[in-house]
Amino acid sequence: GKELHKPHALYMNLADTIEDKACYEFRSSTYEDLIKHKGITKKSFDSLLHAHIETSDSYIKKAQEWIENHYRDNYKEKLDMLRSLSSICSNLFKDKQLIEKKAEIQSFIIQSLDTFTESESEIIEYVTNEFANNFIFEYDRCSLKALVLLILKELGEKINE
Repeated sequence: GKELHKPHALYMNLADTIEDKACYEFRSSTYEDLIKHKGITKKSFDSLLHAHIETSDSYIKKAQEWIENHYRDNYKEKLDMLRSLSSICSNLFKDKQLIEKKAEIQSFIIQSLDTFTESESEIIEYVTNEFANNFIFEYDRCSLKALVLLILKELGEKINE
């Protein structure tokens, strides 16, 4: 069944959203501006809630195992990837740009599934190269690779459900 995953992260995300909206002091000239700056719609609240409801997070463990196995001969790169994966996982609950970029990459991967005939590592490199020039400034290439890996493992888990 589905259950609340990381309730503290949900609380912090919700508290930040409410605080941001409560602190907005400018006049809104349209209803859309009012909702955008001072309100929260059911759709956006459901989206916030949905981001914290998970059936399982075993895809994170699978991503960690993949990194351990794939980079077993390169200790520095393994540590960089594990650090990046950890950062990506924690920021996926609060960084709106990262959430949007994840959805964009996930959509790209789903649309391209039929064309992928390479190994997972080759797919990760291909997708990383596709998004490297327009990825979020605050994250490095290693973080992008970790995100792509995480998406692949999550898609694999959804297919197996």
